[in-house]
Amino acid sequence: MSTKIFTFTHKKFTPPLDKTYVPIQVGAAVSPSLGYLSDGTGDNISDLNKYYGELTGMYWIWKNYAEDDYIGTSHYRRYFINESQQLVSEAEVENILQTHDVIVPVHMNCGDRTYYDIFAAAHGPEILNITRAAIQTAFPEYDKTFQTVFSEHTYYYGNLFITSHSHFNEYMEWLFQIFTALEPTLKMDFTDLYHQRVFGFISENLIHVWARHQQLSLYECAVGITSEKAETKEFKLAMSQLFKTRQIQTAHDMFYEYLKLRPDIRLPLSDLHGEIPIIEQLIYICTEEDNAGLSDTLDYSSDLNHLIQLFRAVKAKILEQDTEFLSKYHISRYMIAVIIANSPLSPNEKQEYLLFYTLS
Repeated sequence: MSTKIFTFTHKKFTPPLDKTYVPIQVGAAVSPSLGYLSDGTGDNISDLNKYYGELTGMYWIWKNYAEDDYIGTSHYRRYFINESQQLVSEAEVENILQTHDVIVPVHMNCGDRTYYDIFAAAHGPEILNITRAAIQTAFPEYDKTFQTVFSEHTYYYGNLFITSHSHFNEYMEWLFQIFTALEPTLKMDFTDLYHQRVFGFISENLIHVWARHQQLSLYECAVGITSEKAETKEFKLAMSQLFKTRQIQTAHDMFYEYLKLRPDIRLPLSDLHGEIPIIEQLIYICTEEDNAGLSDTLDYSSDLNHLIQLFRAVKAKILEQDTEFLSKYHISRYMIAVIIANSPLSPNEKQEYLLFYTLS
């Protein structure tokens, strides 16, 4: 038995030393060569990468690569990992696939919302509606499974999976027949690069639809992420500069405008350290303090990293009811109220904490 896990990239990176992992440049037909295997040769859709993302690499494998018993997909910063936090090896993959049909990422939870709600909020409900119509046209027997999967409160992400070569080919055949039915009705006049990758986003959970309908056994494997997205890093840097110059209103406006373009920066896969929600709350706190003629938070520091550390420390101290710490650092009632409101406490517990700090 043999396995190849293709690592999709659009930029130079340090590939794994394990020869099971093969770097492949996606969108190579419209970009300078990086020196890796290219999705721009043979039968390819490389020039459509802005719409398909990593799917142009998957298409190339499907149409041009006939070797190996098992085929996997990974990204230059996302890989399946084992319990020791190491890349899964060829031997581990083949052992898992003796008893399961497909390796997929550990599912993500949507909380109270369905995956349909999550997707619709990020990309618009009309895309899912016409995708369902395309499935009804190409594979009507899958319609019920599609509805079931998208009404659940979990989802998969990233077009990451490992399976037998035969299952890989079957899935790609199924997927691109749906895209053939979908393309004539999908408007492609997106105004930003993120939302242009519409086919990549649509497909992320379709493997769940296909596998569920085929009654295949799924093995959920942890995914390791080597770094934050460049867009997330740049966004945090921009926020840092605005805090440094105390331009909180500008930070507020930029924060929500950017989220319209890149809603993915909120995801744990993008915001590895969970800082985006804290930045949002700090913007609100500083705004409320300014409206009240206060500047307690910014007087402590205008360095965003320091403020994030302070916020985390205050969160712990609030639950400990450590009023001495809160007084020492001049923590405003606005920060206290925001942290309590966004805590996992029950409504009654929140009221008790608010009352405690009101009377303190």
